[in-house]
Amino acid sequence: MERSEPSVCMHDPGFDVDLFVTTDTVAIHKVWMEMASWTECIDEGLIEVDGLTFQVGGFPKWLKLSDFAGIEWAVASR
Repeated sequence: MERSEPSVCMHDPGFDVDLFVTTDTVAIHKVWMEMASWTECIDEGLIEVDGLTFQVGGFPKWLKLSDFAGIEWAVASR
């Protein structure tokens, strides 16, 4: 037996799909880097999630943020 793990696929590998996430790479990267909130992107229609209610609600907790998320980037003053 293998422990199941979430996966992201660009092409259908033939497995049952539990959750559909429709987005572009810019929006999901902004969430991943905490440059935009999950709620903002959902409200603006940049990310759509479809599946069972508990999976849709749980997905933001499954998404591990970047180690660089939340870092305040210094802007050089001129």
